[in-house]
Amino acid sequence: MDIETAKRTQLPRIDAETLRWMVDFVTWKKRKSPSPGLVCINFLLDYIDLRVHDYYFLHRNYTHLMPMLRAYGDALGPVSGLDRLIEDIKKHQETLAG
Repeated sequence: MDIETAKRTQLPRIDAETLRWMVDFVTWKKRKSPSPGLVCINFLLDYIDLRVHDYYFLHRNYTHLMPMLRAYGDALGPVSGLDRLIEDIKKHQETLAG
């Protein structure tokens, strides 16, 4: 799946709470990380796999999150892919806000 397909098909299916969590969590982890490059698509994929049953919103959105994360990682690499995904989520949130 390419990025444009992921934005069109997966992003709208992920609820606002999960999108807000992704932006906040990634931003926080990058601030706390000794190297911001460590916070990447692969890190987020692993984290979600480990925590999918701990957080109901991850469980509820798992089938949309994982292909979207993989699409961004495959297209842009793990670090740039996550940066672009966060940008796209923020744009999507602005669109929803009005």
